[in-house]
Amino acid sequence: MGTPQNRYFIPFFILLGLAAGVWRYWALQQTTYGNGWDSYFYLVQLKSLFETGQMHSPEWSIFYPWQAFFILLAGGNYILGYKIGAAALAALFTLVAGYFIHSRTKHPGLTLLVMSWFVFSPHLSYFTAQYPKNLLGVILFIGVLSTLGRSFYWTIFALVITFFSHRMGFALAVITSLLYWFFEYKKVWFHSLKANKYWILGIIGLLAVLMAVIPGILNWTDLGRFNEFLSPLPQFAPWSFFTSFSSQRISVFWLIELVCACLFLVYFWARPTRSALLSALATTCILLLFPFLEWSFTGMAYRFFMVFVLLAPLLLAAWPIPMLWVPTLALLLASSWSWKSYNPGLHDPDYRLFDHCSQKAASILQNQNPSPELLIAPNALAAFYTFSQKTDAMPWIPEYPIAEDKLWRIAGSVWRKEVAYFAQDSQVYQLPGRYVLLREKSWQNAIQHARSTQDSAFLNQALNWPNPSQKRPAFLLNKKKRQ
Repeated sequence: MGTPQNRYFIPFFILLGLAAGVWRYWALQQTTYGNGWDSYFYLVQLKSLFETGQMHSPEWSIFYPWQAFFILLAGGNYILGYKIGAAALAALFTLVAGYFIHSRTKHPGLTLLVMSWFVFSPHLSYFTAQYPKNLLGVILFIGVLSTLGRSFYWTIFALVITFFSHRMGFALAVITSLLYWFFEYKKVWFHSLKANKYWILGIIGLLAVLMAVIPGILNWTDLGRFNEFLSPLPQFAPWSFFTSFSSQRISVFWLIELVCACLFLVYFWARPTRSALLSALATTCILLLFPFLEWSFTGMAYRFFMVFVLLAPLLLAAWPIPMLWVPTLALLLASSWSWKSYNPGLHDPDYRLFDHCSQKAASILQNQNPSPELLIAPNALAAFYTFSQKTDAMPWIPEYPIAEDKLWRIAGSVWRKEVAYFAQDSQVYQLPGRYVLLREKSWQNAIQHARSTQDSAFLNQALNWPNPSQKRPAFLLNKKKRQ
């Protein structure tokens, strides 16, 4: 398989891309609900787009037209269309990654090996389920890489397309492009900056205007995301992930993949000769492992690490591996089991429980007078409730005034009797699991009463995950003001 003829290479190339999509579709179909923690946020957006002609929260991204196409293809079935669209992104990612390798190496065997890696990849299965919008950004990022050194105008065009897909993908594309031009033209780099300063200033000015007027693309207030993510103590993201994600949720296949991703990066820098493009990509991979980011499952360090594992195999373009057919066949064989490394029961919220909670809460709230206007709920539950019950719910305390009798809350990981005692309110309703439904005014009374009695056990649970206790931060509130 090291040097297959072209008539065999192209069919294999296409088949491997399709296989990557089929495996991910089967992985996503392990549950009848949406996949990942963010799926119902996207589904709320798409449902609002179909039913009202506009987004529930204004946001420009080509991810939504992509998913809308597959929902239409599925006959208006939101969940099925969403799964097909996400799986198609996994297929597209594998094809684009294969194209990148082949365009740089002209080595069919190495190309099919890397594509087989992604057919096998448990990480790609998890990433597809959890971050399909990010995956589109990574796909377009690789598209930008494929244009570097070939056509400046195609690179600019690819950057513009990436700009309208995902912030991280665009930021990585800009950083890697600059790194490439530095490695390739470092002797004349500063001269080029000076010679093209008006073009550069013009592009920066245009980006600044777009950031100011287009919702959901980029905004200066997005920098607020980084305020709480820096840490004075270093951490190594692969190790942080392994120790915090728990061994039960990381399969053996996935663990092997994570170790190999790190080895690919180490081996690349150990080589004596490197191309400018791959050096730029490897430098970006190092930046994605920046050690002074606070590690948390909602932080930038976690998101960056997720992308790093997808990009590291592309460094194989610098690796002259012999006997390519052996690892390729081994990866394809292992892929028959590795797609099950993504397990909705272990990796996703308990949407079945959310379904029962939402139905019971909706039946209680429909009998209230006055009718509730807004529901505060834990993050993923809020999106699920909005999608399934067609009533607004959000994981933040509203920053705008709202009548006390029209604002309710679903609180989690608390006991009804305990909440009723602190709230001094008998209208605290038990929902399935350790969830309760009550008016927000009563919830705040419970918090104040617990503080007055210094009940730290109740306060620690009530004011921490999964219960929202803060107003929306500036980088989110800024988008809302643009409606």
